[in-house]
Amino acid sequence: MTRNALITAFFAGVLFTVLCQTTSNAQSEPAAAEAAKQEASDIPEDALNRGTPRGAALGFLSAVQDQNYDKAAEYLDLRNLPRNLELTAEDGPRLAEELQLVLDTNLWVDIAALSNDPEGWTGDGLPAFRDRLGVIKTSTGDVELLLQRVPRGDGVFIWKLSNVTVARIPALYGEFSYPPWVEMIRAATPDVSFLGIELFKWIIGLTAGILTYFLLFFLAKIALNRLVREDWPLRDSFWRLIRGPLLVLIANTSAGYVMVYKLGVGVAGQEIVRARTITTILLTWLIVSLTNLW
Repeated sequence: MTRNALITAFFAGVLFTVLCQTTSNAQSEPAAAEAAKQEASDIPEDALNRGTPRGAALGFLSAVQDQNYDKAAEYLDLRNLPRNLELTAEDGPRLAEELQLVLDTNLWVDIAALSNDPEGWTGDGLPAFRDRLGVIKTSTGDVELLLQRVPRGDGVFIWKLSNVTVARIPALYGEFSYPPWVEMIRAATPDVSFLGIELFKWIIGLTAGILTYFLLFFLAKIALNRLVREDWPLRDSFWRLIRGPLLVLIANTSAGYVMVYKLGVGVAGQEIVRARTITTILLTWLIVSLTNLW
C-alpha cells in the first residue's frame, strides 16, 4: 500500500468513527429525553436544583467552577457540625472553596453515575437518606464523600453534601492543599479562567510543558549526533519527526499531567481532557510524519 493510500485510509477510519458516534447519539437522544421528562415530574422544585443527588452534585460543582462560593455553600449541610471544629454557617464559602481544591486534585465526579431520583440509590449499602459522591484515598485510609437528604426550611427534602463530609473538609484540605510556591503564583495572577481552567494553572502547566520540550530537545540532539551517522539518508527527516510531533506530544502530556493530576482542572476542564482533541491532533501529526519518512 502506498503512503497516500495509508493516509487516506487513516482519515477515512477517523471520519467513520465520528459519524458512527454522532448517529448513535442522535438515535439515543429521544429515549433519553423521554426518560428525563418522566423523572423530572417526581423531583421536588428547588431553585438550586437540589432535588436529587445528581442535581445537588452538579449544582455544587458548577457553582465552584464559577467561583461563586456563597452559592456553593448552599449545597453544604452545615448543621450539627462537631463543636471542636468551631465551624459555623459563615464558614460555608471557605469550606466550599477548600472542597473544590480537594475534588479537583483527587476525585473526578462521575455525574452520570449519580442518582437522578429524589429517593437516591437503593441497595448501595448506605442508609436510604445518603448516597455516595465518591471515595478519596488519604494517608490514613479511604474517605467517603457523601450526599445526604435533608429537610429544607419549608420541610421539603432536598440533597446536600452531608455534614459528615463537611466536617472532614478541613483535614482533607490540610493534606491536599497546594504547596506554598503554587499558592504564591496563584495569588500573583489575575483571578480569571480560560476554558474553565484558572490562569495560574495554565501558567504552571504550560511552563512544565515548555521546560519538558527544551530539555528533551537538547538530550535528543546529543543522542542524534552520537548515535546516528551523518550520511544516513533519513537523518534530517528523522530529526524533524523527533523535534516536531514526538517532542510536542510528550510536552503536551507533561503539561496535561501537571494541570490535571497535580493542580486539578474542575468539571469544564475534565470534559476537555476526556475529549482528547489536542492529543488526537498530535497523534495524527505523528502518524503522518512517520509515513513521510519513506
